[in-house]
Amino acid sequence: MAEFNSSNYPDIKKASDVYSIAKSEFQKLDRQLDETPTTSKNYKDLVERRNAAQEKMNKALESYQSITKKRKADFDAEQKRKSNIKKSKSLKAKLKSLEDSRQRAKDKGEATTAIDTAISKAEEDLAKIAKGDVSKDSDGEKEVTRPASVPAGAKFNTVTGQWTLGNKNWDKNGKAIGTKTKVDSADDGADDGVSDGKYSGTGTFDNPLTINDKRFSGTYKNKKYENGILLPEKPDKDTNAYQGAGTEEAPFLQNGKPFTGTYQGKTYKDGLSVISEDVPEGFDVTEVDFNKVLAQAQAVFGGIDEIFKTNEELRKLLIAAVGDPNVVADEYTVARFVSELENTKWFKTNAGPIRQRGFYERQYNELNKGLKMDDPDYKNKLAELDRTSEWGRGLQDTIETVNEYVTQLIGVGALDDMTIRAIASEIYKYANEDDAVKIRNAVLGAARYGIGKVIGGQAGEALSSLKSIASANGFDLEKQFATDLPTWLDRINKGESLETYKKIIRDSAKTAFGVSDRISALMDQGVNLDTIYSPYKNVMASVLELNPQTITLKDLSDKGVFGAKQEMNLYDFQKVIRKDPRWQMTQNARDEMSQTALTLLRNFGFQG
Repeated sequence: MAEFNSSNYPDIKKASDVYSIAKSEFQKLDRQLDETPTTSKNYKDLVERRNAAQEKMNKALESYQSITKKRKADFDAEQKRKSNIKKSKSLKAKLKSLEDSRQRAKDKGEATTAIDTAISKAEEDLAKIAKGDVSKDSDGEKEVTRPASVPAGAKFNTVTGQWTLGNKNWDKNGKAIGTKTKVDSADDGADDGVSDGKYSGTGTFDNPLTINDKRFSGTYKNKKYENGILLPEKPDKDTNAYQGAGTEEAPFLQNGKPFTGTYQGKTYKDGLSVISEDVPEGFDVTEVDFNKVLAQAQAVFGGIDEIFKTNEELRKLLIAAVGDPNVVADEYTVARFVSELENTKWFKTNAGPIRQRGFYERQYNELNKGLKMDDPDYKNKLAELDRTSEWGRGLQDTIETVNEYVTQLIGVGALDDMTIRAIASEIYKYANEDDAVKIRNAVLGAARYGIGKVIGGQAGEALSSLKSIASANGFDLEKQFATDLPTWLDRINKGESLETYKKIIRDSAKTAFGVSDRISALMDQGVNLDTIYSPYKNVMASVLELNPQTITLKDLSDKGVFGAKQEMNLYDFQKVIRKDPRWQMTQNARDEMSQTALTLLRNFGFQG
């Protein structure tokens, strides 16, 4: 079977070229910005150009990914069409051969029952191909005929032996798979099965309990639900023990430990009462208490998940709905909470896709549980599950996207497959696969930097730049700054300026070599010691007949060039160099000594 090759598509190649050019332009401007002092008159203009180039690069990447995905879908459709044409031709040839055989059998007076059956089967298969009712199973080879009772869009999965369309399933023969369960519709607290109906869901916000596709309120299997949401049992009172006045002499304690948070309208930090105007800078009572808010919300409202932590709108709603997390019975009712949740901008925009993906993920996980890791064919079955399930297909597309960001930001192979899959799962779960900022932050947040760990990408470029600056100021970056380097690279990739760390290196060089104020001022302008003292290197190289590239700042330091008040002048430096034992072995020294000897001979009249 033919494989998809993006190089066969001019529009993909064009989009790839556009992205490469945009990326190259961005990287060039990014390097220029890193090397430009913030005091330069061109700095602000360069920042704007660099940011514009980055936006252009991101758009080019999105375009490239979109075109590639579309062409892949076209390719798959064309392959299927060609395959059906090939099958049709084969079946027609088979029919012609069978009809000839039947005619010969008739002419001989022989029975044609078996031939007639084979002809009927071939005609039926040919008709199904024309209607699109034949599909490959999950092994990609065996043909599976879709029963008439199964909708045309359903897919057959050999892992489960079922047809699947959305949240509906059929067995191989087309029988719908579902459980008809008696549900209590009476609001009397008893599970008496008054009415029949089909229920589904778990009672969480992303998967509410429904009866015949309508949210259920009442008692089912001894559990209470309101508008589809499971109501957990609440304690009658706060079971924590509190004591103390919130003073230094009598700190406010919760279960014997200093309490931080809000209790009965009063705020405490480390057991001491905090008046609103005295709240210390950086102390966020809401942040301190939010884990309690979350726990209380999960106890009162049921299925509260991670999205309430990361989305500011939902976070504020949760805080308002819970009230004081240390006080019972001051929360919103479930009905009010659900009403306000469904009125949020987030819910109106994202809740549908996220709930749907939550269902697909749970379905995928259930199917995955049926696979045995000790099965020799486990990897193939898992790959098949990824290919045939809705969650698996979406996850694989997102993994490809995350991989592209990993390559761009921190280099090929910088994150292992398990980490990339975990990132992609979170991104896809909350429908963020088109959010470049979230993907970038997730990749950078998972990166671990250190000696020998950074492979390439923007992190590699930052490392290369820092190595160059360190070398130009007399340091080996991976020796002198080994413990600081991982933190530096992490902060740089999260947006901190590379120039900050270049300055740290130059400032360290000032101390290490004890430079004068004049040299220090030059370094503050972004000039490296290697550049400032290049004339000294050239003089030393010339006098000692050495390669200038082999002379280090330490060599100059050993000769006493640097000084806290003033550096050695070049004339005195030449005299110091001539005292170096290596000078005696140079042609300069031999020529000078020969010239001295000749002068002496002339002075004594031995030379004309």
